[in-house]
Amino acid sequence: MLLLTALPMLNGCGTLPNGQRWGQNATLTPGYDRISRAAVNAFCSPGTWAPAIGAAAFSIDDFDERISDWAAEHNPVFGSQQGAQDASDMLRDGLNYWKYATLMATPGGNDPAYWIMDKAKGLLVEVAAQKVNIKSKQWITANAARMRPDLSSHTSFPSGHANNAFGSATLANLNLNSIPMNTTVRHTLQAATWTAAMGTGWARIEANKHYPSDILAAAALANLLTTFIHDAFLGLPEDGIQVGVVPTDEGFELQAVWKF
Repeated sequence: MLLLTALPMLNGCGTLPNGQRWGQNATLTPGYDRISRAAVNAFCSPGTWAPAIGAAAFSIDDFDERISDWAAEHNPVFGSQQGAQDASDMLRDGLNYWKYATLMATPGGNDPAYWIMDKAKGLLVEVAAQKVNIKSKQWITANAARMRPDLSSHTSFPSGHANNAFGSATLANLNLNSIPMNTTVRHTLQAATWTAAMGTGWARIEANKHYPSDILAAAALANLLTTFIHDAFLGLPEDGIQVGVVPTDEGFELQAVWKF
């Protein structure tokens, strides 16, 4: 509801701070430098390493199973396993729509022809990012063959719902970074987006379909792949972590700079 309420505040006119249009510089040949920087940004993003560490921590002892069993039995948030199942579908689909809404609201200039062309290029990049994310998840699932908590199939790891939801959330929040707005509003919308993604994952646990590590691994994978493809191929002004080797009087040193 918060996200839908915010839609009237977003518009797709204007330009980025550098005077260019969102999607204007999308390319299939980003070059080694941009690809390497995008890879570093994706790996160093808290949205990648934090859930990855969490997934590893839940795998210790039987913590994963105990949390899953407790959530499926008590349903503290969604009231029932069916309610959790319905909520996970609704939140996942809502985030997918929100991703496209934020894309349309990115600055595209005032010329309709350029607006359409640039949005189409940006859309192709973000669709490709989500497709790579989902296909990678499917490959891991087929090879991991982990039984679901309800014993219904061997497709538990990682969670498809969470993978889709966090992929959409990552792209939506990256789009929000390009939309001119009050910083507090942006951070509020981004926090709400992440909350919806986390709610999708928790709903899958309460529905007795996944373990916590399934959700966290899906979140890490989604953030890693969608961030990398977005940053590498969309051609936006660069932010995040940039790493380089700088000459000094004593030789060379490795420097990392966080731009925001």
